[in-house]
Amino acid sequence: MNRKNIWVGFAAAIAFGLVGCGDDTGSPGGTAGSGGSGGSGSEMAMIRVAHLAPEIPSAENTGVDILVDGEASSIEDLQFGNSTEYVELPAGDYTFGIAPTGSTDSVLDVPATLTAGGIFTVVAYRDAAAAVPVNVLLFDDSPDGLATGSGRILVGHGADDSLLNPVTVVNTDTESPIVEDFVFGTIAGPLDLPAGSVNIGFDLTGDGVSETPPLQAPITADVVTTLVAVDTDTEDESLAPAVYALVPTTSGAIPTLGAPPAPARIRVAHLAPEVPSAADTAVAILVNGEASGIDNLEFGNVTDYVELPAGEYDFGIAPAGTTDSVFDVENVVLDAGGTYTVAAYRDSAAMVPVNVLLFDENADGLPSGEGRVLVGHGADAAAVDPVDIVTDGDAVVVDELAFGTVAGPLDLMAGAVNIGFDVDTAAAGGGTDANDVLDVGPLEAPVTADVVTLLIAVDTDTGVALAPAIYALLPSSSGSISTLSSP
Repeated sequence: MNRKNIWVGFAAAIAFGLVGCGDDTGSPGGTAGSGGSGGSGSEMAMIRVAHLAPEIPSAENTGVDILVDGEASSIEDLQFGNSTEYVELPAGDYTFGIAPTGSTDSVLDVPATLTAGGIFTVVAYRDAAAAVPVNVLLFDDSPDGLATGSGRILVGHGADDSLLNPVTVVNTDTESPIVEDFVFGTIAGPLDLPAGSVNIGFDLTGDGVSETPPLQAPITADVVTTLVAVDTDTEDESLAPAVYALVPTTSGAIPTLGAPPAPARIRVAHLAPEVPSAADTAVAILVNGEASGIDNLEFGNVTDYVELPAGEYDFGIAPAGTTDSVFDVENVVLDAGGTYTVAAYRDSAAMVPVNVLLFDENADGLPSGEGRVLVGHGADAAAVDPVDIVTDGDAVVVDELAFGTVAGPLDLMAGAVNIGFDVDTAAAGGGTDANDVLDVGPLEAPVTADVVTLLIAVDTDTGVALAPAIYALLPSSSGSISTLSSP
């Protein structure tokens, strides 16, 4: 096929998309030359052009210029993967032309009529089966009828590969179809969805499961988003799928959807003795005020890790079997890929005698072969507030650890370390013992290579007596939490 025929097909495709489309107004993004019948704002039309046809006009040079009534327009050197701004034209009759980048020598002139009030996007896509390997998708960008706070999605299938024709677009989180049997060269939608995002993939075999990695599609409140699937590998049955996303402000390079951020992992440990009561310590954990499925967590136990999307959360503690929170932890930020443990501990000075320690189990920077230790002070006794954590050689590991705080990270050689308490306040109201000598212990603490270990001090006697214990949580811990014992 010669170069001129490719140009002719491209120009004809764009012209086809411009004729008689749209009936809603939008914000202008620029002007596009002279021509047309002129008129007031209510008689204007809005249009932008996106070039998503790989290797058109050629693999070496995909740049095109658009002419309006024989004059250069603001649409110059439009390369594959790029979009123009919206341009505003008076409704009326035009002659659109296409020329090599940098030239006003039109290869083909095409007459077209723009109707008043139109706002739309024309997307050129590759179609190898056509006489000229290009075609267009025409999107109506009107937000009419979109509920406040929701976003509108339009999906175009411009991925020219037999493996993707047809294809089902699925929600990879729920494995439910979003668009079933999606045919190449067609548009699905409008899909009006709650603002946020949705993770999508392509089911190539009809089994309801995506065979491609998930991509995160944004759903922006009060905005129309256009998603266009493209196969950037022009060989058939050789897939390199990408999904391009256009919003009203898109101009220049069109962003493609990327992989969703890794979820956060979080678990909950119950280390608050006699909470809610001495007779029954079972609690339920709420997430954003709703039941989480963790509904019978007893003292001395930890849940498995659960995955949550990265973001900000409110966590609550309620008596088992209820959603009546007695304690809330608000605005907890979970980072993508982060690993966390929330440990509830007893705090008799609080209005509700419970509080939490939040441990970030990030292992970044941990030298290979060493172990990382985080130490939490949840021992609700004046005799150990503050307390020094010392080795059996009387070396201070943590100095003046205050109740309700976390110390670390401590990166130590793998093996074990014998630790105990140097009780600074020997007894309630007593004097100070500042000799850094182990008064309680020793206990053997594991230091596991390449692993983050949590050590949490608890006073299991809620009266005046002191009954300290140190609970040890490894990443594999689940159910009953082990306590440190004498070496």
